[in-house]
Amino acid sequence: MTWLGKLLKSDRKRRDSPEDVVRFYQGLGFFAGADPAAVIRRYADDFGRPPNPAKPWDDAELLTLSDNDV
Repeated sequence: MTWLGKLLKSDRKRRDSPEDVVRFYQGLGFFAGADPAAVIRRYADDFGRPPNPAKPWDDAELLTLSDNDV
């Protein structure tokens, strides 16, 4: 399964923590050198809540924080 298929698969709940989601995207080249906890804090500051790993649109919003990548 592709990473996009894994991301959008809706018949299972994702059990990853928000930090695990950041680490997943770091493996794809996003958030280079960033501390996952710092990315989550920035997300919470910008969007008023931490990202929910079960909601794919939160991932899209999260990726907007990867400077110079999106």
